[in-house]
Amino acid sequence: MFQKDPIYDEIRNRLIKQLQRNKVKMIIVDEQHDCTDEYASFLETYRTIPVIRCKQEEMEAEVDQTKLTYKEHTLHVDGYPSFVVGDDFCVEYDDQTKTARHIYLQVFVNHQETSHFDFLLDELEDMIEDRVLDFIKKHK
Repeated sequence: MFQKDPIYDEIRNRLIKQLQRNKVKMIIVDEQHDCTDEYASFLETYRTIPVIRCKQEEMEAEVDQTKLTYKEHTLHVDGYPSFVVGDDFCVEYDDQTKTARHIYLQVFVNHQETSHFDFLLDELEDMIEDRVLDFIKKHK
């Protein structure tokens, strides 16, 4: 995600938008890669948010009385489901609902793929319309 490449630029921009939309308490980064200018710039931009840097295959930390364990590219946060972490997605943890979810940052990155997305939307609309019509026929 922190490489100089148009696709990674888009993925990084999507991550930044997620960070701007949410009240982020910390960022956990798998730092087992080279420190690029993009990575240094990202860390400088978000220097006010605590960043936990996973520099080895296994790591344990505690933040705000919450235990974090990172092992084999999997992040375990006490009270939440475990998640595999990677370059093309992030995990959002919600303190209020105690839920977590993957946010896929690489879905439809290439603008040429928007036609696939439009196709998918058309198919979903047709399917929903068919289901509604079947429901109406059954309940007349």
